Amino acid sequence: MADNKRARERTSGEEEEPASAAVGARTSGEDQAEAPAASAAAVAAEDDEGPLCRYCFEGESEGELLSPCDCKGGQKWVHLHCLRRWQRMVLVSQPTHPAFYTSDARHHTCGVCAAPFTCAPPTRHELMSSFTGPELGALVDAGCMIGAHAGFSAELSRSLGSMSEYVAEESSYRHWIGGAYLITETAAATPDLTFSLQSREDIALLCSNLGEGDAFQGPRGVTLRLAARGALSPPPEGEEAAGETVRGRLARLEQRALVEPGAVLPLDVTLLKEPAPDCGEDHITAVNLTRIVPQPSLRMARPVEAAKEALAQRFPQVDPSRVRVQHYRGGPCGSGEVACCIVTGGGSAGSSGWSVAEGIVAALELAFSRATPRSTEQGEFVCGQPVRLAGLVARPDLNDALGIALRFDESSRRWLVRLADGDGKALKPANLRPLSEAQRGPDVLIFWGDAQWSRTQLLGELARGHWGLCRASAADLVAEPATRRDGLEGRLVYAPKTEMSEAFLTAAAAQMQAERERRAREEAEVDADADADADADADVDAEASVQEAAEAAEQGGGSANALPMEGA
Repeated sequence: MADNKRARERTSGEEEEPASAAVGARTSGEDQAEAPAASAAAVAAEDDEGPLCRYCFEGESEGELLSPCDCKGGQKWVHLHCLRRWQRMVLVSQPTHPAFYTSDARHHTCGVCAAPFTCAPPTRHELMSSFTGPELGALVDAGCMIGAHAGFSAELSRSLGSMSEYVAEESSYRHWIGGAYLITETAAATPDLTFSLQSREDIALLCSNLGEGDAFQGPRGVTLRLAARGALSPPPEGEEAAGETVRGRLARLEQRALVEPGAVLPLDVTLLKEPAPDCGEDHITAVNLTRIVPQPSLRMARPVEAAKEALAQRFPQVDPSRVRVQHYRGGPCGSGEVACCIVTGGGSAGSSGWSVAEGIVAALELAFSRATPRSTEQGEFVCGQPVRLAGLVARPDLNDALGIALRFDESSRRWLVRLADGDGKALKPANLRPLSEAQRGPDVLIFWGDAQWSRTQLLGELARGHWGLCRASAADLVAEPATRRDGLEGRLVYAPKTEMSEAFLTAAAAQMQAERERRAREEAEVDADADADADADADVDAEASVQEAAEAAEQGGGSANALPMEGA
């Protein structure tokens, strides 16, 4: 074990990397004779004690040893969990955005012998999930909030302050600083891409890119194969073109487009993704609830005014002023267009307190429908209106609680209200109050642009510590925009500290913890001083009482210690 121990000491701080990783981490063209001395130590230890893992230099006592490649000698054996740890460390060095990371050969190829690993590597999604844990991954779902870490916002603010005015204006940092994003949709990745070729040149370009098997290499190692669908479907058996490849049929259509373009164009084609995407490629869409537009432009306001005028004719019993409209910068993706709208309210008992609508007209139509009075007994309130609870005798603890009126139940003559903590309560109209004069009906939040991630990308940013997750509640929509991120404090769940964690966020967390401890000590000292002062005052009062009693006894001719006799 002495050689084993010395080998570990020489590689202290690098146990994630095999003893020969210096060879693989450089390039495969380097001479393997340059492997570090630790490799020789591992070989010597193996001769004495049997096979050892080339990563941790431990034997089978730490787990089953595998030979995942063609390496021999001291490099032959590994623990599977050690190999996985090495693959995790490779991932740490890559960016999380899918446009910038690549398929690293070290995930599936040995850096020493250059042979493929015999055990299939975990997917990028599986590796990212190992950093965040299943609990956090389960919160990547519609109806959850993504909140920016305070340290992440501070770091972006510092970077933004160092930029020139022009660069800062073009930067996307403002979308992320203090962000509180509501996930509006999670959609499974499609296994294919369908698009239209508009010209003969488009057909020729696609045809020239196709290689063996009617396919070409797409981004991040994905193979795109031209599908035999539509106009590219194989002809019936016996026809002249039967048996030709899909590329051959595409080339034939290109020639026909020279003579009869109208008979061929536009040409719809489908590309199949290989391998088929897994859940890591799911599409996540969210909108920022904090960046309200204080003065909407005419381009923003005109569609709202036109829709309200038209809906006022259809809903004459609704006062258009009861429907409050707010515009938001929803995120950096498609910021010049309306991504979606959110309308407060909801008709079912299971409603979260809001609905997502596509387009301004659809959102306002839903809001006008909810603002329509349906009973003379529902009071001054309408569906979707933010309210405050008041006058509750049996539950005084709920007075001043905020919520959203979902619907009025005529049989019980009560409003179903979704409270800020997610609970639903049936309350009389007399126990409700409007939040303000401006909020006398449902709110319509219009989001210009949104934020988009793949599931794996978002898990990577969570693993870095940039964001936390929690369930959304009615409070996140009832609160003022500037306070919505602060309202997530105490609810957000962050990824545990791992190799992926950003150093500045780790330092910020340590500083915050130190500040909390300092404040706790100061409060404890203040409390201790207050207790000491109270004790001193009590002692003074006691001494004064004794003195007064003694003086009274002297004046009465008795002893200060004398006690009255029973029956006296």
